[in-house]
Amino acid sequence: MAVSSLQNDLAERGAALLGAQSAASPKHRRRWRLNPGLLLAAPLILYLSVFFLAPLFLVVGLSFMPSESTEFRFFRDAERTESRPTEATLGIGMAGETSAEEGADSTQGSGDAPRQLAFTLDNYRRILAANYDRPFWISIKLAATSTIILLLLCYPVAHGLAKTFGRFAPILTMFFVMPLFVSETIRLYGWSLFFLKGGILNGLANLLGVPFPELMYTTPVIVLGLVNIYLPFMLFPLVLGVSLVDDALVAAARDLGASWLKAFLRIQLPLSTPGIVIGVLLTFVLTLGSMSESQILGGQKVMMVAHSIDFTFSWQQDWPLGAALSVILIALTLIAMLWLLSRLDVDKLFKRN
Repeated sequence: MAVSSLQNDLAERGAALLGAQSAASPKHRRRWRLNPGLLLAAPLILYLSVFFLAPLFLVVGLSFMPSESTEFRFFRDAERTESRPTEATLGIGMAGETSAEEGADSTQGSGDAPRQLAFTLDNYRRILAANYDRPFWISIKLAATSTIILLLLCYPVAHGLAKTFGRFAPILTMFFVMPLFVSETIRLYGWSLFFLKGGILNGLANLLGVPFPELMYTTPVIVLGLVNIYLPFMLFPLVLGVSLVDDALVAAARDLGASWLKAFLRIQLPLSTPGIVIGVLLTFVLTLGSMSESQILGGQKVMMVAHSIDFTFSWQQDWPLGAALSVILIALTLIAMLWLLSRLDVDKLFKRN
């Protein structure tokens, strides 16, 4: 009994001594480690930050600068607060000049405030006053029309490349890829030579003895150019979407008595939705910001918003106004993308069993 009590006493003293040492010693800090995925994505994040986010922030900041500015800054001098006259270029009227004169008088009288914040909303007011909504509506209409036409044209071809053509599918795919190796400008000028007076279409009309249709510099020709240029960007996502459809499901639906149309609407079309969403988003965004088609095939009769931005930056040398137009175009693109994605269950859409 004495020996066991002695052993218990020694064990209790040892436990107390170890507890005191552990309390007195500093706790071991857990070393913070970066996620391996984050480390692998670091070069891409750095690239996007330098070449995408930084220019985007500069464009957004420049859109709030005065009209005479060519750089982004937080403050401006009091003696340089007058705005650029816009009656001749933008048709705003005398109200803008009056407000500019009042601003100049107020800055001349306030000698104790040599610096002012450079941020202003005048560029967005000028856009509303100059009726810049027409290029935006034209761009949205052309982008939506081209996207719908491409979806209707490319879905049967995508189904053939993924399910029907078999060994000929790679050869046909090369025919659709080959136009990407030719410059967009060359292809558009080829279409202009086809539709111009004295061109190929005019020669064919004279040969057949039919009247020559004046199609150049019209909206249908621009839509044709958009469809021709951006067809691969719709086709290949659709091929990916159609390839996700299991043929056994469609065959089972047909065996159970479903018609070809019902099997397509109930089975194939919903399962190929990921490719449709990617193709529609990609095509709509690219066509909304396109410029060469309206310049070459539309001339000055049909002006898209990207053409207006280029004219504002290059010819008018009004960088803040061009930046404001760019910000509105980016906002419209984001709104269209978020609206489409909000109507779809993205997690369920891109889930593969």
